[in-house]
Amino acid sequence: MADVHIFLEADYRFGVGTLTMRVDHVNWDKPDLYDGEFWYPVEGIQLSTIGVEIGQRQVMIRGRCLRTMGK
Repeated sequence: MADVHIFLEADYRFGVGTLTMRVDHVNWDKPDLYDGEFWYPVEGIQLSTIGVEIGQRQVMIRGRCLRTMGK
């Protein structure tokens, strides 16, 4: 099972509020340089604050927030 991560609004593009997501895949080969930092495409399942699945989600996440996931 994939790990659940919580991303602050400033750490993903372009959403509002905190994002809770079960991350299935990080595309390390497709970074995007934005605002002086690398951002990576991430795929997974968005979860509600109580852990209910909302649905599939693809977002760009700030690279420094993905360090704990390894490369």
